Order: sequence, then structure tokens, then C-alpha cells
Amino acid sequence: WADSVYAMNKLAEASIPFSIATGNHDYVSTPTLLPSRSKSKFTTYYTDDLLKSYFKGSDLADMKWFGGYKYGANSYPTFSVGNIHFMVLAFEFYPRKDVIAWADSILKKPEYADYHVIVETHAYICSGGGYCGQQKQASTHYQVQGLGGKALFEEFIQRHSNIFLVVGGHSTDSEYKSHNNLFGTPVHEVLVDYQSEAPCQGGKCDNGTCASNEVNSGNGWFRRLEIDPKTGKVTGYTHSVVGKSEYFYGTNNPE
Repeated sequence: WADSVYAMNKLAEASIPFSIATGNHDYVSTPTLLPSRSKSKFTTYYTDDLLKSYFKGSDLADMKWFGGYKYGANSYPTFSVGNIHFMVLAFEFYPRKDVIAWADSILKKPEYADYHVIVETHAYICSGGGYCGQQKQASTHYQVQGLGGKALFEEFIQRHSNIFLVVGGHSTDSEYKSHNNLFGTPVHEVLVDYQSEAPCQGGKCDNGTCASNEVNSGNGWFRRLEIDPKTGKVTGYTHSVVGKSEYFYGTNNPE
């Protein structure tokens, strides 16, 4: 946790916009104790007092890209490419209704009327392409009260014409879906999670695919999205930070 704060502060010092979306593993959970937002170590290291802890020494007033936050774990950075403006709404794991009300009030502000909005949340589309947490509240498996993917789309995302992209993880799969909002325009939905891919030691994989193994796995994969405002296209690129490692991939480059 301390290392993560140190790393994120490097971005803050360089005025690089960023956001953090908490997941179910950021909460305390044991067989006898249900996950609790109040017991998350996230709130120990990333407190609501962002000026003193979250950005450690940085002056929030100088960070023009940082719009605001709620409960520390929900925030909205902004960035622009020329005269085209973007916002990222980062939500906690299964966001609470008051968080959604807060986000709704932000998108209704006149100054954000022409912003293109990306929603980032931990669990939205799950393996197979269906919504995570189909019921109106959270998944019964985690017992965290908040909106699952289906409810988040119906109660918030589809009601805002400027939300064009939703990204998430949680479920070990890679999926792309598209659903029209109430205005008839598509909302692109992307799931990226490689955590269950076992190490491809020495490049020995079956047909280029590794077996599922959630221990010491993932092979360093991450997804980079490149937005081209001129063409109106978003292109996804998948890379591995260990792509040059013969231990994982032999002499092959997986990118």
C-alpha cells in the first residue's frame, strides 16, 4: 500500500491525470467477516483528506485536471486533446447509491456538458459478457451493498448521452460488448482481466494459451486504449511488461 501511494504520487507530481478504482480485494474479508468498506486498507493510505495524504505534499489547487472525489475511492479526473474534453468517472467496487447521485450531479453541471465520459469501475462486465451482479444490489457473494453492472447501466450510464465507454476487470476474461443508451447511441463496454493466466514458462504453452492458475499469474499483461479524436475511434493494444522475459515467453515477443 505504501509503495502504491509512492508510485501514484509520482504521477501527481508530474501533473499526469490518473484515477484509482477499488476492487473486492481492497476490503477486509475472512470466512467469518463479510467485506466491509470501512475496514478497507485503501481508506488507511488514501484518506478522504487528499491534500495531506492521497497526494502527499502536492497542492490540490494546482492539479487542474482533478475534478473532485467522494469517500476517497470515487473521483473524476479530466483531460483534453485540443478542444476535445474527456472525463473519467472512477467508481468504488459496486458503487453505493449516494455515489451515483453524486456522479449524476457532476454530469449535469453545465461546464461538463460537452465532455466525453469514461466510466471506470472494478466489476461491470463479467466472464462470458454478462453484467456482474445481475440483481439490483451487489453480488450476494461479496455482500457489499451497491450497484452491480446491470443496475449501474440502467440507473446511471444509459441516462447520460455523453458516457461512451465503460471499463472494468474483476472477472478473469477479455470481453467487449455494446449497449445503446436511452438516446440511441452505443455505450462501449470492455472487460480486461488476465489474473488467471498461469506463467508461460520457457514459452511452453498449448497453442499459445496458458492454463488457468490464480497463483503468481497474469504474465504482465495490460490493455492500453488509444483515443483518436480525429477519427472518433478507440483502439485497444495488449502488451506485457515481461514480454522480453525468456522465463515467461522463451524467445517470442507476445505483444
